[in-house]
Amino acid sequence: MGQVNRIPSGFLDLLGVESLGRNPPLFSDAISPIADLTEFYAGQTLSIHTEDFVTSAAQQQVVVRVPSEETWFLRGVSVQCTTLLPTTMWEQWSFVCQDLARNSTGGATAEHTLAVSPLLLNQGGATGVQPQWGFYFPQPGLAFTSGSIIKARIIERDALAGRTTACNFLINRYNS
Repeated sequence: MGQVNRIPSGFLDLLGVESLGRNPPLFSDAISPIADLTEFYAGQTLSIHTEDFVTSAAQQQVVVRVPSEETWFLRGVSVQCTTLLPTTMWEQWSFVCQDLARNSTGGATAEHTLAVSPLLLNQGGATGVQPQWGFYFPQPGLAFTSGSIIKARIIERDALAGRTTACNFLINRYNS
């Protein structure tokens, strides 16, 4: 009489297959060892997408849409402000994603925050200072399919004159 509620200890036990320690030919292709070489070739597709943006008020945003027929793996995001001369100049940014594949929102467009920068401040009012902030995602990064949106939004800033900020997206770009 066979066992009832036997706990499988491996793939072959789960299927109830025994072949004296060898993989049966029927399953050889399904359970063969695989070496993932994607990261070795990813350097060839690495690029940076930069959006220069003039900020003059809070809640402004840069919108980047993944082009059709492309898939992006987002590796990192960064912000670099033009020279903030008075020590009273500051900015804070957030990076948001929208319209992700398999994003079930019940008809509404959901946004998901990827990262929020600390306050970008002028350190001591020195001439030529360009405050910057960057965040790198763990490998392999975040996948964005065609039509996905990445937004860089200025959460808050000082009330002084507008200035140019560069928003950078470090991506692996693949054709779909």
